[in-house]
Amino acid sequence: MSQLDQGMSSERRRQEILAYLSARDRSTVGELSQVLGVSEVTVRRDLDVLETQGVLERVHGGAVVSGRGRLERYFAAREQEHLEEKRRIAQAAAALVRSGQRIFLDASTTAAQVARLIKDREQLIVVTNGLYTAFELNFCDGITTIVVGGTMRRRSSSLVGRFNYNSLQRLRLDIGFFGARAVTPRDGLMESDMEEAQL
Repeated sequence: MSQLDQGMSSERRRQEILAYLSARDRSTVGELSQVLGVSEVTVRRDLDVLETQGVLERVHGGAVVSGRGRLERYFAAREQEHLEEKRRIAQAAAALVRSGQRIFLDASTTAAQVARLIKDREQLIVVTNGLYTAFELNFCDGITTIVVGGTMRRRSSSLVGRFNYNSLQRLRLDIGFFGARAVTPRDGLMESDMEEAQL
């Protein structure tokens, strides 16, 4: 490793590569080397790892973002917006969750933050239409995760549609947590996508 490469962890560097590609979809090794302040050898190694993970594809002299990379990049970008506020909301929400409850977490990035804070609960049933929320809880022994079916919305990694609503109508839940585009005194929660609004 050169002296140039010592300032940033490999994980952070790879996140930076994906963030840089997020606005461009394509970049060269030389360009990434200059932007990150690391050697081209280090960039090539990082690109190889990211290609193995399926989030980008190597092309001659650089890389392009794969379909999976676009999906993960979009969620990751939304997750970083107003991150401190989302964490504070998640802390307040998680304080309401008790072991033994049945709760709903939607596909929002704030709900994913809640999921990270409730992993220690026991005999908890979590119903979600969010793929990232479900993955977050996947290895929690005390939590049963139910993913409601439907059509996947790529931009939010959420499952929506008639299958989703039919499943939810049969469930009895103690509490639900929903992200929204806006809240008004007259209309309550508002959403820009009709299927998310119906949920």
